[in-house]
Order: sequence, then C-alpha cells, then structure tokens
Amino acid sequence: MVGSDGWCIHLEKSTRKCSIYADRPYFCRVEPAIFETLYGIEEKKFNKEACSSCVDTIKAIYGSSSKELENYNAAVWSST
Repeated sequence: MVGSDGWCIHLEKSTRKCSIYADRPYFCRVEPAIFETLYGIEEKKFNKEACSSCVDTIKAIYGSSSKELENYNAAVWSST
C-alpha cells in the first residue's frame, strides 16, 4: 500500500484525501477501539497517543520548526 515515494498509494496528494476512505483498511482507522486492539493503547490514552503520532509525522515530513506544526499545535490547543 506504500508507493515508491513513501506515501500510501491511495492518498491523493493534491487534496490530501484518501481515495478509499469509506472502505479503508482496519489499520488505517484512527479510533480508540482499533488502537487498543492493534497497539494495546487503552482508550483513556488514545488522544495523547494519536496526537503524538501526528506531531511525529509532521516533524518528519515538514520539520520541527514548520508552519504545519505551528498550525497543528494551534488547532489542538484551541480545541481543549
């Protein structure tokens, strides 16, 4: 499912949307019960783990001082 560029073959890069979202595989679903089944992460720790994964991905792709990371942090902290 990963293309030669390292991205999922179903990610439409221009829109940043999944072309098979409604029918995406089980492991692509970011939901508390699935994280517990696949990774052993309890529901009460789900948000922290999911957010941490997002931060790691943003840093890896855009860098630690990126506008993307700044926007992500602003959105997360404004919703708490």
